[in-house]
Amino acid sequence: MNIENLFETYKELSLGNNPICRKCIESNSTFLSKPISAWKVGHDYWNQQNRIMFVGKVHRGLDLGPMVDDLFQDSTNIGDELLEVNSWAYWSYTREIIKNVFGDFKSGKEKIVFTNLIKCNNSHSVDQTTQFTKKSCLSELGVFWKEVTVLKPNMVIFYTGWDYDEYIGNYHYSASFKDITNRHNKIKIGSKFMPWWHRVFYDNNGNVLAEFLRIGHPERLKKAEYINLVSSWIKNQLPTKPKLH
Repeated sequence: MNIENLFETYKELSLGNNPICRKCIESNSTFLSKPISAWKVGHDYWNQQNRIMFVGKVHRGLDLGPMVDDLFQDSTNIGDELLEVNSWAYWSYTREIIKNVFGDFKSGKEKIVFTNLIKCNNSHSVDQTTQFTKKSCLSELGVFWKEVTVLKPNMVIFYTGWDYDEYIGNYHYSASFKDITNRHNKIKIGSKFMPWWHRVFYDNNGNVLAEFLRIGHPERLKKAEYINLVSSWIKNQLPTKPKLH
C-alpha cells in the first residue's frame, strides 16, 4: 500500500467537489483553498511495527501541488521538500523529532506519515478555520478519519492544541479506550504550559491497538524541550503497553 491508495480514497470521496465540500466552499466569505493531500506517506511506513502519524491543523498558502482529477492537490512533493528544509517550527521540530526517534532523518522520514486535520485553508497565516468547516471536514465528510482507516497508524501525534478536541474526542479508533491524561492536562515547557492529552485504544482482548497524543502546535514553544518531550513519548510507548483491565 502507498500514497496511491490514499489518493483513491480522496477520489472516492470526490474531495473538494462533493455536496459537503461545495456547501463548505459556499459558506466561506473570503476564500477557501483547494484541498491538499497528506504531506508525506513514507516509502517504509508499512514496514514499521509502530506506524507514526504526525497531524497538523490546516496548511498555509495556495498552489501546493498539481491537481489530481481536478479534485485535490498532490502536496507530497512540496511536503517532502518542506520537511527537509523549512525553518518554521511545524516542520523543523518534526524533522528533529524524526531524527531523534529514528537516529537519522533521511531514512526516518520514510517511516512516518504527516498530514492535516483540515484539508482546505481560508488564511495565509494563522488558523482561521470556521466551525462550519471543521464540522463539514471532520464530522460530515470525515476525510482525516478515512486517512486513519487507510493508513492504520498506531501512534498519532496531533499538533492541534485544544481547538479540535471535540472532533478528536468523538472519534473511536476502537470500542475500548482510556485517557492516560485528560484533555485539560498541561505540561510545562520553559515558562509556558502546553496541552498534553494522551488516550490509549484497546482491541477486544485488551491489547493496545493505538495511542493518540494531542499536544500544542510547536510555534513559540522551546525547541529542545518540545522535541525531547515528544521524542521521549514516542520511545516510551515502544514496544509494549499494559493491557486494559
